[in-house]
Amino acid sequence: MPANTVDNQECFQGCTPEAGIRVRRKREFRGLQIALFLNGSQGTPFSLQELEKGLRLADPDYSIEFYGEDETGDFGLLLHNGIECGPVEINWAGNIFESELEEHRLNVKASRAPNRNQVLNVLNETDALFVIQVLLGRVGEEIDVTFGRIDPIFGWLSENRKGLTYAELEGFYDGNELIFKERIRS
Repeated sequence: MPANTVDNQECFQGCTPEAGIRVRRKREFRGLQIALFLNGSQGTPFSLQELEKGLRLADPDYSIEFYGEDETGDFGLLLHNGIECGPVEINWAGNIFESELEEHRLNVKASRAPNRNQVLNVLNETDALFVIQVLLGRVGEEIDVTFGRIDPIFGWLSENRKGLTYAELEGFYDGNELIFKERIRS
C-alpha cells in the first residue's frame, strides 16, 4: 500500500487531496453492496475511466467523480444527472479482495447447488472485482428508481466483460438469472 493511503476497511470514503492522503474506510450509509467478479480481462485492464466512457455513450448524464488509482485499484463516486448513486471501486487480482474471494469460495464449496462449479470456476479465474455500494433510502424515492440508475452499469459490463454479478443477501447472477442463492448465516 502506498505511503499516502490509509487502509481502514475494505471500502473507501473520499479522499483529502489537499493533504495528499486518501483514506480508505467503510462508508456509513444505508445501502447494498453489488459486486461483479470479472475474469478474462481480454488483454485490457479494466478502469473506472473505461466504465464512465461506456456509460456516457448510453446516457451522457452519467459521470464518475474520481478519487484516484493505486496498485490496488480505481476508486470513485458514480453520479447520474448529479445524483449520487454510490461509491464505486475496481480492485485487481492479488490485492485487497483476495479475502472476499476466499470467503465466497468457501460458501460455494459448502453448497450442493447445481451451478456451484460454474460459480467456483468464475471465482477461481477472477482477475478484477467491480463493486458499487448502492445508496438506498432517499426520501420520496422508490427503490426501483434507485436500481434503475445503476442497471446500465451491469448491462455495459455484461456486454464488455465476462463474469458473474453478486448481490448481497441474494447470491450470484449470470446476466439476469440467479444461479446461486446465498445462504444467510445466522
